[in-house]
Amino acid sequence: MDVYVNKAATVRKAGSMEDGPKAEVSINSYSKYRRLHSGPKKKLKAAKRKRGLSTGRLKSSHKSSKYAQPARSRYAAPPKRKVLKPAVKVRSSKDKWVKTKVLLRNGELRNHIPATKLFGKQSLYGMLRKFGMVYVKPTGGQMGIGVMRVEAYRGKFTYQHGFRKASFGSYEALYHALVRETRGKTYIVQKGINLLKHKGRPFDIRLMVQKSPFGGWEATGTLGRVAHPRKIVTNGSQGGSIYPTARLLKKYSDAGYRNRLIRHMDYIGLVTAKQMRAAYPGLRVIGLDLALDKHMKPWILEVNTAPDPCPFTLLPDKAMLRRIIRYARAYGRTYALNCGKARRGV
Repeated sequence: MDVYVNKAATVRKAGSMEDGPKAEVSINSYSKYRRLHSGPKKKLKAAKRKRGLSTGRLKSSHKSSKYAQPARSRYAAPPKRKVLKPAVKVRSSKDKWVKTKVLLRNGELRNHIPATKLFGKQSLYGMLRKFGMVYVKPTGGQMGIGVMRVEAYRGKFTYQHGFRKASFGSYEALYHALVRETRGKTYIVQKGINLLKHKGRPFDIRLMVQKSPFGGWEATGTLGRVAHPRKIVTNGSQGGSIYPTARLLKKYSDAGYRNRLIRHMDYIGLVTAKQMRAAYPGLRVIGLDLALDKHMKPWILEVNTAPDPCPFTLLPDKAMLRRIIRYARAYGRTYALNCGKARRGV
């Protein structure tokens, strides 16, 4: 009897509902809802648990039980709090071996990277047999400190470190001397590139590539570094002389080829910066050391992730220096620009 009364009440309440299967669903659901609320609390809680509902109070609805919204359970997990990601910090690396492996992942750059291995007895011997001349460098060195040039010719072995030169009649004697020079630190062996020369002294190219305030990367400055007359490294801190790049290349190319070569080196710098940025998020500047062989092919000798623009102060034209400083200020970097041992080329 109660069922028929409930059916009539439900139909009148819904207005648009008709007799049939839909009405039966509403009747049955509403009847169950009434029975749940009319019973004792213990049975009510048991029924709710059986139906998978919360033990909290239900919001009433006369349309259908499927519209009843259970209150939040006291056992429900709290909403997840939004975790703020820490700001990206600029990472730099002084490890030449790690940076070499990063660059080798890029197929476009791989052709411009000299063969490089970790220093060891077998690796050094194999590199000398293959190339005849190599450079041995500390993986964590900077400013040309600790760099040695090693050569093998007709059974004789020589190396130069700073002003000091030594010659040996056997590979064993050479290797033991180099081990003493390394003092237990990690070194790499890099294929030697016979650099172009200015007045009999080898030179390389330093290229600055910076994150632009307008977005993207930009090659902001280039210069040539000529080695000290009695040294093998071109660093200004080792007594090298600074020249405009175009002036050093004038002897080896005409104006058209020279401009194309400089643009090509700029392109290599941009590709290198993007590759390094992928490994070191937050990186905003690199200093690329490029060597040119007798075929005018650029080789990447080293990538500096914290380069000093001080040598640009020795160029006659200060336009590149001003641009480097302006771009650096845009990402919060300033420079002291105190050049000690570098010299202006004459």
